[in-house]
Amino acid sequence: MNIKDLIIYEDDEHIVINKPVGIASQDSQNQHDSIWSLLEKAKNIKYHLSNRLDQPVSGCLLFRIHQEDGQVKQEKVHKVYIAIVEKKEIPEKATLTHYLKRNPKSSKSVCKDAAEKDFKKAVLHYTVVGTLDRYLILKVILPTGRFHQIRSQLSHIGVPIKGDVKYGARRKNPDRGIHLHAWKIILHPKTENEQEIEAPFPEEDTLWNEAKSILNA
Repeated sequence: MNIKDLIIYEDDEHIVINKPVGIASQDSQNQHDSIWSLLEKAKNIKYHLSNRLDQPVSGCLLFRIHQEDGQVKQEKVHKVYIAIVEKKEIPEKATLTHYLKRNPKSSKSVCKDAAEKDFKKAVLHYTVVGTLDRYLILKVILPTGRFHQIRSQLSHIGVPIKGDVKYGARRKNPDRGIHLHAWKIILHPKTENEQEIEAPFPEEDTLWNEAKSILNA
């Protein structure tokens, strides 16, 4: 894999990678040659990772060039995800508010309907943008960013993401990924400098191809 082939946007301060399924965003004790480390090796530049995607998730991964003073520039970024979930009767459009806590032993996010000690508020907006034979296609926007937030909250309302057996899906996907894609990142939203970056969906996947057709209709 050539990391430079995954670059979908680059300017003086940012770079956006279309992360494939199965590759970690950053190195860990058990995972090396992450997108982050491969990018820094290829470009010989230090970057700050702005949004982490789980290993089975694909799509926009945003990096900012690391400043010499170590400061991280704060700026507004709007993120849009597409999730393919198991079909169920749910409102066409809704805002989900739950409370999440990471369980380090299971590496899962526990989801509660009411606030409890050490649980953090999680807010998720979704819209059903397409209906397939056995699945729904959701557009998801996150005002908050919690560990496994989309996966946990959608599972909690009974619509786990396809392939996400950790959160209740019936079976794994062949590539061990899940049907969650970080579709768009919008830099400087609602300003004259607004820049929208879109990550192509994984190729040779029937469901993603169907989702693409619906979104482009």
